Amino acid sequence: MNMRLLDEGGIARETQTLHLGKDYQCDMSGLYFASTGFEARALSGATIQLKRAFVRDTKGGLVMTVREDTQALIVFIGVLKSDTSHVRWMPTGAAEAVPTQTP
Repeated sequence: MNMRLLDEGGIARETQTLHLGKDYQCDMSGLYFASTGFEARALSGATIQLKRAFVRDTKGGLVMTVREDTQALIVFIGVLKSDTSHVRWMPTGAAEAVPTQTP
């Protein structure tokens, strides 16, 4: 899949090629992206995984679910954190995008 990145003004800056099974997954229910990062400092470290899923709702709108999972060890104290957000885009002529967030 080729993905064109846009800046804040909507101007195309670059195109990236994403590979099925490596950069994203796709099935009958939607399209899924995931990325993982790692950070280490002194006696602390963290792994952060960001997942994005795109699915259609029953009214034809596109819903993006973003989930961020963090696992950290900070000077022998473990930390687990998970956040999920949703953004909905309605088909042309419908209501504006309605961002929502769940804790």
